[in-house]
Parts: sequence; structure tokens; C-alpha cells
Amino acid sequence: MLARILSIIEKGIDSGVADFIVGLAMLLVTIISVICAFLVFFHQKNRSKKDAACRLAAHYADCLLGENRFVTNVYNAAQILDYVKHTFDKTEKLKDFDIFELKRILAEKKIDLDEVKKRLYNIDSEIILNYSILHHESLSGGERAYAGFVVKDEDTGERKIRDEHILQEHFKQSVYDLLNHLEWFSMNCRYGLADEALLYQSLHQTFLSSVWMLYPIICMNNTNNENKMCTNVIWLFKKWNHRLHRIKGKADFKRKTLKKIADLFEKSANSIRAKEFSGKQLK
Repeated sequence: MLARILSIIEKGIDSGVADFIVGLAMLLVTIISVICAFLVFFHQKNRSKKDAACRLAAHYADCLLGENRFVTNVYNAAQILDYVKHTFDKTEKLKDFDIFELKRILAEKKIDLDEVKKRLYNIDSEIILNYSILHHESLSGGERAYAGFVVKDEDTGERKIRDEHILQEHFKQSVYDLLNHLEWFSMNCRYGLADEALLYQSLHQTFLSSVWMLYPIICMNNTNNENKMCTNVIWLFKKWNHRLHRIKGKADFKRKTLKKIADLFEKSANSIRAKEFSGKQLK
């Protein structure tokens, strides 16, 4: 159809003008084709990022939540969780996640670094063992998975820990495994492999709580900037924490504004009622 129209135009107008019109038409067709191709590309890219976010969220629920629950339970039973929350306020600007920032915060609160290390690394072995067995029962082996850590007394039949140091090291490795998985999760968000905004909606609470809980561990392992660990975790924590405070700030502002309007309306209503004429009292 386009070729027929162009042939009709060519018969009635100069050949140079006809060539110009044909070239212009082809240019418009090319531009439209490129725009359509870009729209399809960006649509597919956004769709693939959302699909990746769904798969990443499923992995988070299947693996990371279980690991996080195990570490959280041990920390909670050992009263470390409350200690971290009271010592390192999340509203503070936790941004560098290194030993220097940790020492500065502890110095301001007059807390010794050795005290923090003692609390974090000297956890009661019975607590670790009990929650380790509980955690692995939900996976596969339970008591059998930890048979190498315990021995039963032949006379009393009581369970005793074979080597507390090995058990402590095992828990420490569980903490590092959780950090490594959080780092992999954060890397997908940071470099656009998954839709970070979509993941925020459902996972920001557990992620922020996990990183906050592990803040002193990360700091004590970051003694210099050359070999800094968990850089992607730090990036995502700051981004999501800032977004959370911004959303809360907007919600608080909206709530205060509505309260002021309600108070003003109530004050006006009371003023009107006070001026209403009620007549004289009957005698």
C-alpha cells in the first residue's frame, strides 16, 4: 500500500522531491521500529527483574530465614539480642561498619570492646547445642547431625558436650554462613539483577533486623578498607534503612497534620456550641 502511494506521488511530482519523501517515510518507519524495539526490551528487562526478585524471595524464605532464626534464637537465649539493640541504636548513623566506627560508638557509651567480644564469642555451649539440634531437626538429622559434639555418660546416661571449643567454632561458622548468604542476596539487589524495590516491600524488616543484629560482628572483621567484607550488605542496609525512615517520616507528618485538622475542627465545633442560644431556664 505504501509503495503504491509512493508510486502515485512520483508520477505527479519531481523525482528529487519524491526521493526526499521516500527517504523521510523510511526514516519515520525506522524510528518507530527502534522505539518499539526499545519498549519491548525494557518491558522484558523489567519482567525478568521481577521474576528474579520472586525467585530470590523464595530462596530467602527457604534458606536465609531458617539460618537467621537459628542465630537469632541463640542470641536471644544468650541475651545478646537485647544487648546489641540497646548498645547499637539503629536510629544512629551506622554507615561505615568497621572497627573504627564500632570503637567510637562504644567509647561514647563507655563500653569496653573486650566486653562486647566476650558476650558475642563466649556463648553458653548448651544453648548452642540445644538450638542447633532444634534447627537441624527441621532440616534433616536432628540429634544425629550433632552426635559428634556430645557424649553420654555410661553410668548416668546424661549428655555431655565433647568439645565446647569446636561447638563454639561451629556456631561462629553458622554466623558467617548467614552473612555470606545475605551478601549474595544484597549483591543481586545492588547490581540490578533483581527488582530491589519489589523485594523491599516484603523482606526489609527481617533483613534490617538481621544486619543490625550482626552489626558488631561485621565491624570487628572490617579492620581496614582494603579487605572490607559485606560491602553489598552494608549498601543495602543503608539504602533500605534510609527508605524506611523516610516512609515513617511521611506517615508521621501525615498523622500529625490530620490530628491538627481534627483538633482545629473540634475547637471550632466547641466554639459554635458555646455561642448557641439556649433560652432562659423555666421557673
